[in-house]
Amino acid sequence: MPTLKKKSLSLYFKNRCDRQLLLYLHSDEERARLGMPERQKARPGLGKAAKAGHEYQFKRVNELIDVLGDRVLHGGVDPEEENQHQKVDLRERLESAEPYALIVEGEFEVPASFLRWAGVQELLGDPGTGEKLHNDVRPDLTEVLPAGWSPGGKRVTPQGRVVSIPADDPRLQVRVVDIKLASEPGANYFGEVAYYSVLLASALEAWGLDDRFVVLPQAAIWPGSYDDSAVVRLAREGQALGLPCAADELFTALHKDFEEIDVELFTPRIMRFLREDLPRVLGAGVEEAAWHPNYSCMGCEFYGHGWEDDQGNATWRPDHCKQRAAEGDGRLSRVYGLTRSMALELEHQGVASVKALAALTPRAQPLQRTGALRANAAKLVARAQALCQGEVVPVPGDGLTASMPAYTDLKVWIDLEYDPSTAITGVFGIRAGWMEPREFGAESEVKREQREWGRYGDRLVFLVERKDLDLERDQFLNSCAR
Repeated sequence: MPTLKKKSLSLYFKNRCDRQLLLYLHSDEERARLGMPERQKARPGLGKAAKAGHEYQFKRVNELIDVLGDRVLHGGVDPEEENQHQKVDLRERLESAEPYALIVEGEFEVPASFLRWAGVQELLGDPGTGEKLHNDVRPDLTEVLPAGWSPGGKRVTPQGRVVSIPADDPRLQVRVVDIKLASEPGANYFGEVAYYSVLLASALEAWGLDDRFVVLPQAAIWPGSYDDSAVVRLAREGQALGLPCAADELFTALHKDFEEIDVELFTPRIMRFLREDLPRVLGAGVEEAAWHPNYSCMGCEFYGHGWEDDQGNATWRPDHCKQRAAEGDGRLSRVYGLTRSMALELEHQGVASVKALAALTPRAQPLQRTGALRANAAKLVARAQALCQGEVVPVPGDGLTASMPAYTDLKVWIDLEYDPSTAITGVFGIRAGWMEPREFGAESEVKREQREWGRYGDRLVFLVERKDLDLERDQFLNSCAR
């Protein structure tokens, strides 16, 4: 039975891929039972990124515990998960919470009333089975603030609307905060906290706690940074002066590091996802769900990268997207530069494969339907022909070819290792290789030698050993000077 999860919604907001959404609505066991593609598991990079995210969140929460003490309500360290805090029952913690409190990993079940209102209860499965149609929700932080804290005087309703509240409303104000490793979180992350805010408003109503709490529309992301948070700096300054900081001062400092959103900006997109996108995807099935594999799918577990496991076995499967796109006459997504919207327009005109595109001329009617197709017609046709013929095809009137050169005499590699949590480059590396230069047309019985620069003993690697902007700049200039 499909289960709605935060991950599936977030990825759909980011990629807009119907096929990926459908696959993530099912568990590994369900996909195997239904004959769906399995996840590609040889992905150590993603595992390390997820681990780094947990470590960063763990560090930030521990800083809050040190600074705010009992105002941080948590369940302690999870004995089964390294660098993570245990989940707690959000409803239970809210019932005893006081103003200026943070609930860590507060989990709650999505109310059936929300699923009925959103129109997805019957769509996802039979509610009589007792199986969950939506996985439990667990924001990183749920912030409890005093009545009247929000200057806008608004709240989120269980229906996703934002309405005004009286200035003298006595209810405590809560909001959702997610901690992210990324220093510049994408819009899909803000969509997550907006969705959580609507779910929390629905849960408060279902629990009968909506007479004590309101959900603020100012949901927030706490993005990654190499600096100490403002609340930690303020607490240290107070300790140095022997002047403890008041709770309102500490929370005001904490909010300086947050990036707030207005939930109202995202709720129309959330409702469209629940009431239009989700029914369409579930009704289509895995064979008919729309998909357009291209370079933006590099992080997808169903793409079908040409990776091998530790034993040298291929980890891709014939039903992964990359492999399926190469079947038959070839899917249009194989043509570089041909976007999803272009492919959709061509398919409407009866051009549904690489082979069909290769048979057109740049001035063919299907390629004149939109400005983007007209502007790129010659390149798209030449690239389609190169894929079909397996050889270089000149682009008419452009002086270009539709493939990369088979060989070059000079190759230069520049390696930049980037830390997404701090936006600081950790390593600059340079290496080059080339064939011994000779005058054009010169004849010689001596074989040209291959030379290299920046390898082994002459390795040109410039390490940024600390999270320091000045050191990063110095090492960057050092690498440029070489």
